[in-house]
Amino acid sequence: SNPYQYKDGLHFLPYDHFQFMLLCDEWLKKTTQSFCFHTQVTRAYSESGRIVSVDAMISNKSLGFHPKAVIDTSGEDLLATLLHIDSLTTSQYQAAAQVFQLSGVAGTDVAACNLGLIRAVQKGIASKMLAPHFERVSIVPGSFQNGNVLLKLPLPLTIDDQLNNRTHLEIFSRNAVNGLVSYLTVNTELFKNATHTFTAPEA
Repeated sequence: SNPYQYKDGLHFLPYDHFQFMLLCDEWLKKTTQSFCFHTQVTRAYSESGRIVSVDAMISNKSLGFHPKAVIDTSGEDLLATLLHIDSLTTSQYQAAAQVFQLSGVAGTDVAACNLGLIRAVQKGIASKMLAPHFERVSIVPGSFQNGNVLLKLPLPLTIDDQLNNRTHLEIFSRNAVNGLVSYLTVNTELFKNATHTFTAPEA
């Protein structure tokens, strides 16, 4: 696929989620001696400012590593927390959004699909069938192909470091997606035959 140019100088590279996973699997097999899925780091130890060992749960079994280097891609400063290292924090974070896919969408023109989505949601809000926050739903650029489309639904909840914040976020997002899909399939020609076929694993 070619990069998709969006507003404000943003560019996206459209891709199929499952095919991307397969590509990553092949890259890992070619470049890595071993790797583990379903893994949660539980402890880390440092000496003289260097991480010397990491403990993890792998499919409910504990395993220790003695790495030469560690890259934290958790997005939540996990290692800094485990090692009691100061990190940059704020009281609130960027708003979350839930991405999900509809299949069986009518039409082939993305502009018409986008316009139909906007009008349907505005009508739903005006009739109080949808909450006002649904007006921010949008099509993921470059995702409208062969009757499939990814939608991005921003969530009107505060994102902070409160305990169990993610649980409430995920429960809300699942209900919001379900409500929106139900509304669109009942009240629009564009989405009347659409089915909800994929939801991103995290908001």
